[in-house]
Amino acid sequence: MVQANPFKDRLLVWAVPGRDDSAEPVEAPYWVDQAASAMREAGARVDVVPVETRAMSVPMVGALATAEVVLATSMAVGQVLVESGFERHRLWTFLQGAPGRPFAITESNEDDIRAAVSSSRKVIVFDEDARSTVEGAVWDSAMNVLVFPIAGRGPLPEFRAAAGGPPALVIQLELTGPLGLAAIRRHADAIRPRRDPQPVFLVGGPDLQSTLRTHPVHREFAAIPGARAVLPDDRSLAEALHGVRPLGFVPGEDSGKGHRVEAIRTWFEARGIELFAEHGVLPALPRYASTPRWGAGTLTADLDRADRGAGGRQTADDVPPPAAPDTGPASGFAGAVAELFAPYLPDYAAVPRRPEKLKVLLVGADFKFAGDMVEALSMREDIDLRVDRWEFNGKPQPEASRPLLDWAEVVLCEFASANAVWYSHNVLPNQRLILHLHGYELRQPPIHDIEIGAVETVVFASDFYRQKALDITGWPRERTSVIANTVQSSDLARPKLRDARFHLGMAGFIPELKRPDRALDLLEELLAHDDRYTLHLRGHLPWNYPYVWKNLVRRESYLAFFERLQRNPGLRQAVVFDSFGPDMGNWFRGIGWMLSTSTRETFHLAPAEGMASGAVPVVWRREGSDEIFPERWNVDDAAQAAELILNANEDPARYDVHGFEAASFARRYDARTVVHDWLNRVLGPTEASGRSGPAAQLVEVDPSTGLTGTWAEAETLVAADQHVRAQALIDPTVDHPWQQTSRQRRLAGEVFGVPALRQRVHHLLSRRVYPPLRPGGVSALVVYGPGLSARDAVSALAVGPLSTIHLPAAWDQANSVLDAWVDRISRRALQDGAGSVHAVGDELTAVAVEVAAQRLGLQSTWDVTERSGAADRIAAAAADPYRASDRGILSLMAARHAGVVHGAQTQGLDVRSPIEDRIARPLLMRRPVVGLIGGNLDLTPLARPLRGVKLDRQSSLLRIREGLDALVISGRAARHAEWNTIVSGSDTVLDLAITEARRYNVPIGFLDDDSADLEPVLRYARRVDVVLAPGAEDVDRLHDRRIVPTQVASALPKAQPDGVGPASSLLNRAEALELIFRMLRINQQLPS
Repeated sequence: MVQANPFKDRLLVWAVPGRDDSAEPVEAPYWVDQAASAMREAGARVDVVPVETRAMSVPMVGALATAEVVLATSMAVGQVLVESGFERHRLWTFLQGAPGRPFAITESNEDDIRAAVSSSRKVIVFDEDARSTVEGAVWDSAMNVLVFPIAGRGPLPEFRAAAGGPPALVIQLELTGPLGLAAIRRHADAIRPRRDPQPVFLVGGPDLQSTLRTHPVHREFAAIPGARAVLPDDRSLAEALHGVRPLGFVPGEDSGKGHRVEAIRTWFEARGIELFAEHGVLPALPRYASTPRWGAGTLTADLDRADRGAGGRQTADDVPPPAAPDTGPASGFAGAVAELFAPYLPDYAAVPRRPEKLKVLLVGADFKFAGDMVEALSMREDIDLRVDRWEFNGKPQPEASRPLLDWAEVVLCEFASANAVWYSHNVLPNQRLILHLHGYELRQPPIHDIEIGAVETVVFASDFYRQKALDITGWPRERTSVIANTVQSSDLARPKLRDARFHLGMAGFIPELKRPDRALDLLEELLAHDDRYTLHLRGHLPWNYPYVWKNLVRRESYLAFFERLQRNPGLRQAVVFDSFGPDMGNWFRGIGWMLSTSTRETFHLAPAEGMASGAVPVVWRREGSDEIFPERWNVDDAAQAAELILNANEDPARYDVHGFEAASFARRYDARTVVHDWLNRVLGPTEASGRSGPAAQLVEVDPSTGLTGTWAEAETLVAADQHVRAQALIDPTVDHPWQQTSRQRRLAGEVFGVPALRQRVHHLLSRRVYPPLRPGGVSALVVYGPGLSARDAVSALAVGPLSTIHLPAAWDQANSVLDAWVDRISRRALQDGAGSVHAVGDELTAVAVEVAAQRLGLQSTWDVTERSGAADRIAAAAADPYRASDRGILSLMAARHAGVVHGAQTQGLDVRSPIEDRIARPLLMRRPVVGLIGGNLDLTPLARPLRGVKLDRQSSLLRIREGLDALVISGRAARHAEWNTIVSGSDTVLDLAITEARRYNVPIGFLDDDSADLEPVLRYARRVDVVLAPGAEDVDRLHDRRIVPTQVASALPKAQPDGVGPASSLLNRAEALELIFRMLRINQQLPS
C-alpha cells in the first residue's frame, strides 16, 4: 500500500554543495533537477539550498529549519549539516556521487560512510550493487539504505504504444553492453529462417552507425534479423516506435553489474516503454506483476507469446489519463520517487491528524521488534512521544517511571513482562494502557500478575496466540486484539540473483525446535532430481549458544546433523553456512524458497520477510501456521515440499508467478499498513476503552501463597539442604513457570540456582594470595547479609573506621546475583580505601566478600552468625565433603578461603576439601606469554614476570595458534576500524581472533578503561572470559547478553567527583591490567 500522495503540501529541501568563494550553488546534477520537478508535480514545496562544504557550520534558518526532509546530495554536505546541529530524523544523505557510477568502500571513504549512516535517517544510492556493498560493510545501515530511481537526461517523449501492434524488441546498447548476449545469439539463430521476423530497435550513442560496424559486441546485436538502428534522441525513438508495441530488453545481472541493470530498467520506464525482463530481474512489486518476461533459453518463444497476446492486451491507449497531481503521484519517474519516500513519511490521509498532541509513553527494555511502530509514532506531529527505557523488562524502576506515568495519557508497554505488571498496578483510570505481547511471555511467571482490569487491550500478532493466551490466563476476549508483525516490503523487494529459484534458505536454525534436519530431508529429495539445489543456513552455530551446547540432548541433535553432512559428500557440498548479520535484504536476493521447518513458532517473521522479497515460503504444518501463511505453501513432509518446489521450477515463468503471489500476500504484513493499525489503536478515543482502573478494581498478588503436594515436599528437602532431591521432584513442573505462584518460583530459583553456583565457584575462589592492588588502605568495609541491621554487623567486629554494605536475601537468584555483588563490593572497597573486608551473615555473603577481597589483595573475615545456620553446614560438609549439600559445599569453601572465621570450627578443613577447589590453572614454570591487541596496552609497569606480544591484524591468528597463555584486548582496539574490517561473511578481524583464542583454550580478558559506554563493543565483550567495563550498568548488561557462561565482569571503580564533571577511574592502566590477570588467574603466587 502506497500513500496516495506522500509529497502533498510538504516542504522538502535539496542541499547541494555551494561554491567555495560564494553562496551561489554549483550547478545541480541533472537528477536533482528531475527529482525536484517530480516532487513539485506531486504537490510538494521544494527548495534547492547551497551548503558551503568548507564551512564549519551553516545557520539553521529558512527552509533548512522547517523542512520535513532534507536531502544532502553528498556526504560532505551531510557532514556540514550534522556539525551544524541538524536533527538526524530529517536528514537523508546520498552516498553515491551519480547514477551509473560503480560504487566501492575504500580506506579513504569508509569513515565518511559510517558517519553518514550513523547521522542520517536514511542513506541513498543509485543501484542494488551499491546497496549491497554498504549493508555488507556497515551493519548499522541494514534496512536504512534506499535505491533512488534514475531518469533519462532529456525531456520524455509523448509516446503511447499502439493498440494491438506487433511486439518490437528495444535494446539500449550503451547500457546493455554484453549483458544478455548469449540469449540474443540463440534468438538470432532461431529467427533467421523466418521471412518476417519481429523488428528489433537498437538505440545507441551519437556514433551508433560506426559502432555497429566496429564494436565487437554491437556487431553481434546488429546481426539480429530485423535489427534497425535508431538515433539516440527521444524524438527519433518515438517516431521509430510508432505503430508497434515496444518491449524494453532487460537482461539479468552479472556480479558487479547491478548498477547497469538498474539503469537499463529505469531508462525504459522513464520513456514509457514496457519492460521485457529476464526472469528474476524485477523486484516483486505490484507494478511488475503482469510484466512480460523471458528466460535465458526461451527468449524467442517468450517473444512469440507476447506477439500472440498483443491483440487482447490492454495498452496505453486503453488506460485513462492520470489523475491530477493532488490525488496521487505521477506515473513513471515521479511515481517511482513517490514510492521511495512513501513508507517513511506520515500518512495523514490514512490516519487523520488529531487537533491536539497526544502524550504517549513507550515502555520497555527492548524495541527491536517494534522499530516500525516506534518510528511511526515519533514522526507524527500530533504525538508527543517519550520513552521509559528499562534496563531489563524484569527490573522495575519506580523512581524513573513514576514522573513519566504522571505525564502520560497513553502508555504502550512493549513486551507484556514485569513492565506491564508495574504499569497495570499503577496506571490511573483516566489513562489508557496498551500491552504488546509477543508470545514468549506466555511461558513466563509475570503474565499472571498483570491487572487486566487496568488494561485497555493486549495486542497479539495472531489469533492463534490470542486464543492461547485466553486459555492460559482467562482474560476477557474483549480486552485483546490482533495486529500483525511488520515486514518492510519496500526494503526487501529487490531483484533476485540468477538461479535464486534453486536456492533454499533458513534464517536461524537454533534451537533444535527449528528442525534443520527437515531441511536436509528436503534437500536430499531435490538433489535426486537436480544438483543445482543449495541450502543456505544463516545464523550462529549451535556451539555459540552455551544453553544449547551444554545441554546433552540438544548437543547430540546437532552432532547428528553435522555427522549426516559428513557421511554424505553430495549433501555436504550443497549446504552453505552463512554468517549471522542484519543485512537480510542482501541475503534474500539469492534465496528463492524460504523454509519454515519449526515444530513451534509464534509468528516466524523470517519466512514472511522472505515472501516480501519474492521468495516462496515452504512451511511445515503446525498449530497456527495456516493462519499466517497460505494453505498451498503449508506441507506435511519433505516429499510434499519437494513436489511443490520441483513443480514450480519446471518453468521459470511458473516460479515467477509463485514469487509475485508470495510478495502480494506479504503486503498484508507491510509496515505501511500495519503501523496504521497501531496508530489508530494509540490515537483512539479514551471513552472507548470502557475499562476500570486499578483504583476501582485491584487484585492483590499474594506472594506467600501456601505450598502443597510436590512443592511442599521440595521445600522440606531444601530446608534440609537436599537440593538435588528437590530438583528431581519439581523438574517436571518448571517447564510451565506461568502456572506457578511467586513462592513456587522463588523455591525453583533456589533449587536450581544454588547447584549452578556451586559448579562455578571454583572459578572464582583460590588459595593463592596477592599483594594489595592499591596499598595503603586503612578502613574496614563491613558487608552484612539478610536479617541483620548495620548495628548488629558492626557490633560483631572490633575494627576502626568502617563503612557498610547491606546485601538482601537472594538464595532464589544466588547464581545470577553473585557477580553484581562482587562488583559492588570491589568498587566500594577501592573508593573507601579499605584495607580489609568483613562478611557478617550467611555463606552467600561470605563468598561475595572473599572473591572481591582476593582480587584486591585485601584481608577478609567471616562472622558466621547463629541465625544463618552456616556453622552447622560447615561442620557437616567438613565431616564428609563428598556427600555434602550444595549450600554445605559453599559454606565449606567460604570458610576455607576467609582469612579468619568467627563463630564456626574451621580447623582441618584443608584435609578433605571438595574436588572443585583443587581445580585451577597450573602455576607456570616460565614467563607466561600474553597476546596484546591494542596499542595502549603495556605490561612493562607490572611487577609480574610476563612477556607481552603485540598482535596486529595480519599476524594475530598465527600467533594465537603458536601458543599464548592469555590474550588481552583493549576497548580502544575493539573500536578501531583496523580490527572491525569484515573478512569472512559478517565476521571482523577481531571476531576471528577471539574465535581462534577460544578454539585453543586461551583465556581472554577485555579492558575498556578509556570510554564511557561498553555498548559499541558489546559484541566482542560478551565472548570473552573476563571484562573490566566502564560502568556498573555495563556489568548488568553483560550478565544478560554474555555467551560465555563462566564469564566474570567488573566495573572500573570511579572516584567520587568533586563538583561538575564525570568521575575518574581510581585505577591506572597498570593496576587495571593487574586486576584483569587476577580475574583470569594467570601465573598466581602460591601462599608462603
